[in-house]
Amino acid sequence: MAYEHNGTDQVDRELARSWENQQTEMRSQLEEQDRLDFVLHADEQLSTVHGRLERIGGVDISYPRNSPSRAIVALTVLAYPSLDILYDVCTEVTITTPYIAGFLAFREISAYRGAFAQLQSEHPELWP
Repeated sequence: MAYEHNGTDQVDRELARSWENQQTEMRSQLEEQDRLDFVLHADEQLSTVHGRLERIGGVDISYPRNSPSRAIVALTVLAYPSLDILYDVCTEVTITTPYIAGFLAFREISAYRGAFAQLQSEHPELWP
């Protein structure tokens, strides 16, 4: 069941309907085929149509068990193929969007946007 927001489940139902509509709109933009523009050569080097693949990155968010409105968002950028860490940040954030099953991305997107904005501001040379 969704967390109550502003004391009522009605708000959650309305929010879920809004997110369902957004998902329906975004579904038309879904790409079901990979469009990867890199290949792995025999020397185990990845090269792309635009040159060698030089960086890979990842993001994640974690919630403490006792506080569903607090979270830690992590963003890491690695050099490829050495996997040396080029950028790594973990930031505590407050999540104000309620959890509704099936809509986790809507709850977490603002935290990810903040992490990406910080990367772009602090290290624009690492931004794709």
